[in-house]
Amino acid sequence: MKITNKRIVLLSLLFCLKSVLCDSAFSQKKTKVINDFESWSSIGLTYKPIKKLTLGVEQNLRLKENSSTIEKYFTQLGADYKLFKNFEIGLGYRFVRTQDENYLPESNYENSDRFNLDASYNNSVKRFSYGIRSRYQLKKDDISSTETLRFKSEIGYNFKKWKLDPEFSGEIFYRPNDSFNNYRLTLSTNIDIDKQSSVKLFVLYENELNEQFPKSTYVAGFSFTHRLKFK
Repeated sequence: MKITNKRIVLLSLLFCLKSVLCDSAFSQKKTKVINDFESWSSIGLTYKPIKKLTLGVEQNLRLKENSSTIEKYFTQLGADYKLFKNFEIGLGYRFVRTQDENYLPESNYENSDRFNLDASYNNSVKRFSYGIRSRYQLKKDDISSTETLRFKSEIGYNFKKWKLDPEFSGEIFYRPNDSFNNYRLTLSTNIDIDKQSSVKLFVLYENELNEQFPKSTYVAGFSFTHRLKFK
């Protein structure tokens, strides 16, 4: 049987799904790693008031404990501005409601705010696309505040006459005056529903670093985005 590029990508997606659903049980027997399977979903709107500026709003839901319990839900606002060709800066704000780990009836959810400042570069060579992003992130709750630096790189490929073009990214998280605390690996694809709407499907692996009992998280998710246009 002839193995085409499309079959290779499809097999890669199936392999990642198999890892999400099956490998956590194997890893738990091998080491003292804490494992979980989560589901992430979001729905969002974007709008370009001017050519170089994009505004967005999203509502997100994340499930934990094998996708059986709400971990958090949050509303996110963002703005991205293209300074010049291939280079953008962005601002974001997130209001988060997180499930209290103690499950106290009187305080079932804890509130927190998250702010971020981004700088990103994206380009393409023939059918390959690539990009890098640096993010400064500040999370604040009633007790403390946490700063995090995030560094992300990604690469994608555009197949002819095929909608499931793959994109792979890696991201590492660093806390100033502390250490690298976790990293993420993501395989995703975007599907255009029409000229203004699209769906992103992804599988993600996240692992904690510098912990006595690090947590490994496997995630399957989707996001729906609609681009507003006013005549």
